Amino acid sequence: MRPYSIIEPTLDDAPLLAKIGAQTFSETFVGMQYYTDEICDAYNAQTFLPEKIRAQLVDPKFRFFLLLCAGEPAGYAKLHERDPPECVAGKNAIYLERIYLLKKFHRDGLGSKLLAAVYAEARRRGFERTWLSVWEYNVPAVDFYKKKHGYVQAGSWEWAFETNGKRYVDIDWLMLSPVLPQ
Repeated sequence: MRPYSIIEPTLDDAPLLAKIGAQTFSETFVGMQYYTDEICDAYNAQTFLPEKIRAQLVDPKFRFFLLLCAGEPAGYAKLHERDPPECVAGKNAIYLERIYLLKKFHRDGLGSKLLAAVYAEARRRGFERTWLSVWEYNVPAVDFYKKKHGYVQAGSWEWAFETNGKRYVDIDWLMLSPVLPQ
């Protein structure tokens, strides 16, 4: 494994996080089902905005983790304290809103390292589990969480977005981690 570090990004890192988010979203979804370059580009342009990320970086309900591999930006994760959906309520879980890893860094074990940092922060905040939302057709991500890290499907929800005046609706699985390892 290449040397890596996980740091807390600063406000100055917001453009970098936006770039990683947009690139990862496109690398992951272009070519899956109906996702085209045009759809992803339009979504990215409205979602991964540095000003939105800056606002979240200063909000205590969010926590970002920037992953560097041999000094190069490789990905990030984002925790979000928010009300859980009914199927997760009562499980003392925090929302793992994003874990994004650029494609060239896949299969190096770095996603698991990033997840370990997320777990440590979740425990520090008093949570026992994490929950997340993953598109039912994103098989590599589902396998990462389910097969490698023991997540179970707790329910599902519609994940809707609009680009270029057209509305899209995906079905995302809501997945719950086992009790966080110490």
